[in-house]
Amino acid sequence: MSFRSSLSPYKLPSVMSFGRLGALLLVCLLAGCSKDYETAPVSGQVTLDGKPLANVGLTFVPLAKDKQSPNVGPGSLGKTDEEGRFTLQTVEGDKGAVPTEHVVRMELASSASGSDGGDPLANPDRSPNKVELPKSAKDGTLHFTVPAEGTDEADFALTSDSKKRSR
Repeated sequence: MSFRSSLSPYKLPSVMSFGRLGALLLVCLLAGCSKDYETAPVSGQVTLDGKPLANVGLTFVPLAKDKQSPNVGPGSLGKTDEEGRFTLQTVEGDKGAVPTEHVVRMELASSASGSDGGDPLANPDRSPNKVELPKSAKDGTLHFTVPAEGTDEADFALTSDSKKRSR
């Protein structure tokens, strides 16, 4: 035994440990994976200053109800269409979102049609360069509670920060 190996806190696991790990993994795979959360269908619309907002990515992050059950399920994602409408899907691919309170964040998504960022508003009169989401849409202050039965009214009527200042 060398001086170096006797002081090393790191030891390679034995072949037997790998065998046990493999057996455990096989048992888990044969037992099947079951999800331990429920989802509910969620859809809605995002508007900015009363106009539908297209190409907005939405992230719904579920909040834990208490410290005893911190993992309530996966987050959900959606993207608005030309009419500002969206439908959520969990990050694991299930339709909808976990029924609980969520922190909602939004970002303008890039358009697949070109490098100009696309037309984020359904209104062609507004230039995509002038569209900016209000701070509240990005900073996590928006919350939405998904009911157990789901909803098609997860609507967000945003007001641009410049309009708030001019009032």
